[in-house]
Amino acid sequence: MKGQFRATNMSRAARQAARFNGLATVGRYEIVNHASIRDYQTDADLLDIVVIRAYSPAGIKAVDITAGDIYMMEVEYQDAAMARIS
Repeated sequence: MKGQFRATNMSRAARQAARFNGLATVGRYEIVNHASIRDYQTDADLLDIVVIRAYSPAGIKAVDITAGDIYMMEVEYQDAAMARIS
């Protein structure tokens, strides 16, 4: 369980994205990949790439959630159902 987090620490948009991707209940999650693309000449962040893998409580089913999925839940599907946490 090293590097994995309890689902109670998961944001609302991330739980909505997990539900949207087919996971009804989230037991734990881990950050699979995180990268930030930065332009040092203008000192600005250009792009953040995040991949979160959410697991069911038994650990049998898993879905990958990207930064784009989370962004869509925050902007477009604000009233979408969230995955439960256990």
